[in-house]
Amino acid sequence: MYPFDRLREQTYMKPCESAIPRLIVIDGSNIARSSCGTDREDLDVVVFLPVIYNNNYNFNATNAQVLPKLRNLDVLTFTPARAARSGRSAFINYDDLYILEFAERHGGNVLSGDRFYDIAKEYTYRDYRQIIKERRIDVIFRPLDADFVEYGRDRFFRFLPELRVLRINGINSSLSADERMQRRLYCLPSDKDYNKVVRRREFWTSKRRDEIVSAIDVLLDEIATKNCLVPKIIPVQIPSSSKTEVIEIKNSSL
Repeated sequence: MYPFDRLREQTYMKPCESAIPRLIVIDGSNIARSSCGTDREDLDVVVFLPVIYNNNYNFNATNAQVLPKLRNLDVLTFTPARAARSGRSAFINYDDLYILEFAERHGGNVLSGDRFYDIAKEYTYRDYRQIIKERRIDVIFRPLDADFVEYGRDRFFRFLPELRVLRINGINSSLSADERMQRRLYCLPSDKDYNKVVRRREFWTSKRRDEIVSAIDVLLDEIATKNCLVPKIIPVQIPSSSKTEVIEIKNSSL
């Protein structure tokens, strides 16, 4: 049974007409999985990943050949690695600060399973505390029983991502789960970082969106072809006021 009933469109809807989508900054080394996200059409995303993964010989990086292509699309940024004084191999730099700084600069949110406790307790990084407490989004990856799945306009590789926000006492604790998620995904004119979000949003056009979505679809097709995978097509269920309508989508080869 595929858990597509967890893809709740209400979660991704604007809370009001004046709301603007925030930039989503993804902690790549923390949550990176072989999966595509849902509702890709209107979300500006940047992934931060340590540069050591940009290596076809790194056994922790599957399909690393797509990383330079994602960087060329400006949806992936590599954080630097450094060598220890003893001459050991490069290790992951403190990339959490890159992620939080970029989110703070553009009024974005952070998609990460890291709670950033070590940063939040440091007075030096007090400017990041609001992001950590109020704009961090967690994610669960639910395994699928097929390597490549298509569900409507969305495509998933091995896992289905489910975004969630943990309830924290005293921080929007009276809001519903959907409302807490919307507060993180969208910025309102009354928010103090509204101008930051507006400036970032000026770079997000329908042309850029279409180029990114098209390029990522090509990369997914290349991965599927390389691994001899044929997508499993799952019928889309659209709830209505009286019944659930099932739309059959014809299977097609890559």
